Amino acid sequence: MHDLLTPETSGPVRAVVALHADGWEAWAAAEAAAAAFAKAQGFEAQAGRLVLLAGEGGVSGALFGLGKRESFDPMIVRGLSARLPEGDWRIEGDLAVDARVAL
Repeated sequence: MHDLLTPETSGPVRAVVALHADGWEAWAAAEAAAAAFAKAQGFEAQAGRLVLLAGEGGVSGALFGLGKRESFDPMIVRGLSARLPEGDWRIEGDLAVDARVAL
């Protein structure tokens, strides 16, 4: 990865797990506690939906919905960084590499 995209960090790096609707249930089965919290917030991987996950000492991560795979618009990702709390974040999950450019 280019150095511009991997800066030195001084604190923890939290994950934003980006999920398409068709991958939500499989992820939820593997991450039961986080999924239960997200479901209580109405999260079902709807396009553009963000849920912050609580952990010891504050926010431990986040889930970001990508919506239906067949109608995915990578531009929904463009404002994600402004919606996250301050700190270092990495993207995991279903977000295609070409969609990361929108960030």
